[in-house]
Amino acid sequence: MIQAIIIEDEPLAAQRLKELLAEVTQLIQIQKIIRNVEDAVSYLQLHNPELIFLDINLFERYSFEIFELVEVRSRIIFTTAYSEFAIKAFEQNSIDYLLKPISRESLNKSIQKFFTLKRDDNSKYDSIVRSELLYREKFLVRQGNSLSVIPTRDIAFFFSEDKCTFLMTHDGRRFHLETTLTELESSLHPKQFFRINRKYIIHSEAIQSMGYLSKSKLKLILRPHPSTGELITVAIEKMGSFKRWLGG
Repeated sequence: MIQAIIIEDEPLAAQRLKELLAEVTQLIQIQKIIRNVEDAVSYLQLHNPELIFLDINLFERYSFEIFELVEVRSRIIFTTAYSEFAIKAFEQNSIDYLLKPISRESLNKSIQKFFTLKRDDNSKYDSIVRSELLYREKFLVRQGNSLSVIPTRDIAFFFSEDKCTFLMTHDGRRFHLETTLTELESSLHPKQFFRINRKYIIHSEAIQSMGYLSKSKLKLILRPHPSTGELITVAIEKMGSFKRWLGG
C-alpha cells in the first residue's frame, strides 16, 4: 500500500480528491489531509510519504515555501486552479501538474506516471549516478595573464561582492569567476556546499565557529576570513535546512 498525504486548504476540494483517488486506485492510502504550510512542515519533518498531492495556494501563501523549510523526498502531484506556476512546480520532485477541477481521467494519468516511475528503479539509479558526475570538480580561473585550475576540494566558499562572484580557497587565495551564485549553486555537490544567504555559498570545512545573535539569527565565522569584513549570517528561511545539512 502506498502511503500518501493531501496538502490542501479547501476541505471540500481535499475530500473530493480523496474520493476521486479511491475511484482510480485502491493501492494508495491517504494518511492525512493538511491545510497549511506550518502543519505540512511539521508533518514532513517526522514522516516521509511516498506521494504528496499538493495545492499551490495555501491560505494566501505558496506551498513552495515548504521546500525551503524541510527536505521533501516524496513524489509530488501539484493541484491548483492556476496554470502560471507550472515551470516552478516542475523544479521540484514533481510528477504532474493538475488544474482544478480535477477530472478522473487526468488523475488516473498522473497515478499511472507515479507507478511507472516507482517501477523504473534501474533508470532512477542511473539518473542519480549521472547527476553525481555533473557536479563541478574544478574551476578554471584567471589571475593577470595566468590561468590556473582550482579543484573544488580546495574551495572554502563562494561569495558575491559589488555584483561580481569570487571563490576563496582554504589557503586564502581569491579568484574572480564569470558566473553567478545561482548558477554555481546547482553545479556544486549539496553534501559539500550550502548557500547560507544571497551572498555566500560555503563548504562545511570553512566554518570556524558559529553562534546565535538572536533566536532567529545564526552568525558564522569563516576561515579564511572574508576580505569584506562583513557580518555573515544564515538567512532565516535557510535555518532548518542548514542545520540538517550540518547534521549530515
